[in-house]
Amino acid sequence: TEIEGLETDKAEIENKISSIPAEVIDIVEVRAGIRKKTIDLVTTQKSLAKDKKELKKVKGLVFKINKFLKTFDIDDLKEKEEQAGKLWKKITDLQLEITRIEKKEQLLDGIPCGDTFPGCKFIHDAVVARASKPEVEKGIIGSTKEHKDLDPKSVEDSIEKYEALIKKKEQATKTISTLELTIARSKNTIQRLGSELEELKEKEATYEENKEAIENREDLIQ
Repeated sequence: TEIEGLETDKAEIENKISSIPAEVIDIVEVRAGIRKKTIDLVTTQKSLAKDKKELKKVKGLVFKINKFLKTFDIDDLKEKEEQAGKLWKKITDLQLEITRIEKKEQLLDGIPCGDTFPGCKFIHDAVVARASKPEVEKGIIGSTKEHKDLDPKSVEDSIEKYEALIKKKEQATKTISTLELTIARSKNTIQRLGSELEELKEKEATYEENKEAIENREDLIQ
């Protein structure tokens, strides 16, 4: 009957109204949010992959540096550097002594009677100095050989390389800390964006399921 038909229409309308979500869904805003967060998610995932690759590379560098540092006996190098420094000072002092001796020798050469008046203090000092010259020269030769055997240039180069590697390792270690922090943040961002995307997609699905009712909400309520 007509009444039964009206009752059926009323039931259908009420059913449609009850199916409308309590929260008003702005589908344009929802879909814009999905697009933006999808782009952000992909960008963050790419950055994460890049940072992970860089982290692996830097860790590999630190491993190689540590392995190379083990080939240096830095304590021995430092000891040789110190020995070379002391020897060089000794050689310099002995060379200055030779210069003083030669000046005193010039004094003797300028006196006609030479060293025949040993009682004169200046002549005596000059004679003593001349007598010590061979020993001083011997000391220079011996110290110079010791200094050369230490190969100070090679020692200096090795220490510089070691210190440069230590500095490079420190920089790499800082880079590792920064990358690990960035990676942790990216993972949190990806998790958050994933949750937000899931929520937006659920809203979109709800909208699609109740599209007709939502779009005709006002007509149905009147």
